[in-house]
Amino acid sequence: RELEPGISLCHYVLSELGEIQFETPPYNQILTLFREGFMQGQILTPEHLMRDPDETIQREAIHLTTPRYEISQNWLKHEIIVPREDEIDILAGAAYGNILRLKKVIAEGRMAHLMQRIRETKDADESDRLMQDYMHFKRVDVEIAKLLGTVISG
Repeated sequence: RELEPGISLCHYVLSELGEIQFETPPYNQILTLFREGFMQGQILTPEHLMRDPDETIQREAIHLTTPRYEISQNWLKHEIIVPREDEIDILAGAAYGNILRLKKVIAEGRMAHLMQRIRETKDADESDRLMQDYMHFKRVDVEIAKLLGTVISG
């Protein structure tokens, strides 16, 4: 899908992720496949992943692309309209929000790691450097929380 002329959802997500790697192996493998395909001028589809020789990739592709819920016919009868995720405005907003959430989780993980190192270090200079790094990620975390509309306390 194109989010806007010349910018596909795949291009947007991959450019926003940069060099980020996923910790869950099947998802990281899928991300790698998308990156490799994109570098070759291809945008992979779920069908590409379902034909992958790795059964784990196939299973995750099915899990990620199969709708979990179905709209009741009663909703349609009463003209209750539920927007679909594949509508461009919703898709673009979902992509943006999910990228922000992922980056927030990464920032929080780095802050936790830095805090642990701050507690363990005995060197004052190293502690100061780690604290500066921690404050950088804290600012990133707060900024992303603002963009997401997340309430920050403390």
